[in-house]
Amino acid sequence: MTITLRTLVYSALVGAMLGAAPVSAQPSGTFHFADQAKLITMDPHQHTGGGSSYLRPVYQALFDRSPEGQIVPVLADAYEVDGTTIKVTLKSGIKFSDGSDLTAEVAAQNINRVIELGVNASMKLADKAEVTGENEITITLKGPDPSIV
Repeated sequence: MTITLRTLVYSALVGAMLGAAPVSAQPSGTFHFADQAKLITMDPHQHTGGGSSYLRPVYQALFDRSPEGQIVPVLADAYEVDGTTIKVTLKSGIKFSDGSDLTAEVAAQNINRVIELGVNASMKLADKAEVTGENEITITLKGPDPSIV
């Protein structure tokens, strides 16, 4: 039986961890965190990969997830899924930074742009978005997609 250096180092580390004193839960300094991300574009419809957290202060989504993983409305008030259609009711009174209103027309145009570009993997099963009410859009899917919202 051959013992490698890797096995010896691993055994020493495990042994040290098992015999180590408990770590104090009290803060003892400052934690510095840096994230390296190369943003190729500020266009959220053409962005893939890391760095999306830098776009979040600039762009908002219809929905987000709570820390518990629940879907929570951001620009939308509600949604209803019926097979391969998703009806989304938008919040009223939302304005862009230039003062223009978020309308169902604008929301549908943005979703259709995402679909047409084909970059966003989460929208691969979306077929189209259309205005179906004053503050309402309906997204039609090519097939069922339980994670699209």
